[in-house]
Amino acid sequence: MADCAALEMLCASNGTEGSNPSLSASKWHFYCLLVLAILFIMGECMFSVSSFFGTVAFLLSCISLIPQIWKSFKIKSTGDISMLMLINYFICSVCWIIYGCYVKSHPVIWSNVAMLVTSFVSIGQKCYYDHKI
Repeated sequence: MADCAALEMLCASNGTEGSNPSLSASKWHFYCLLVLAILFIMGECMFSVSSFFGTVAFLLSCISLIPQIWKSFKIKSTGDISMLMLINYFICSVCWIIYGCYVKSHPVIWSNVAMLVTSFVSIGQKCYYDHKI
């Protein structure tokens, strides 16, 4: 287990030790502060590596299809998107929600509820823009 002080020390190092040289110190501090804020909001001042990666996975899962939804809305086309992929996202989200309920894991449940909603919206866009309804 590591505490918030360990992450703060890492943030103070500017991420220069073996990190990507294109990542500026200000961006490094921004990302560190963002992670600290997320962990604080979630009430996880004491966190492990697994909860850190779980938090990152939670956030990325929640927003994964939003760029595609926005692009499809702007160009009014979904011709290059696979319906099979969208249905796969939908079915996987349903399965993960069921699994999350069995193991009583709120992050698993809520991130996949977000994925379920975004995949449903994407499927709706696909049907509407491709006139498959």
